[in-house]
Amino acid sequence: DDLLAGELAKQLWQKCTANEQLYLSYRLQDLPMREIAERCGVTRQTLYNWRKGLMKKWPPFAKNWTRILTQAKKPVIKTSSLR
Repeated sequence: DDLLAGELAKQLWQKCTANEQLYLSYRLQDLPMREIAERCGVTRQTLYNWRKGLMKKWPPFAKNWTRILTQAKKPVIKTSSLR
């Protein structure tokens, strides 16, 4: 499961625009939308539009949004799998 979620996140990243990658990188840091908007110099609505673009671009991401972001924060390979 962890490997699959990590691979999905990697595939999504490669399909993203620079703005979408910026949005994702901040979301992976658990920053609130308000702070991301301030850092990017855009409105929160613009961020929601970037997120909507991600979801349209890659439907599996829309269905597994929270899981993918959570798993992307974890190491891809568990130490128990190295034995």
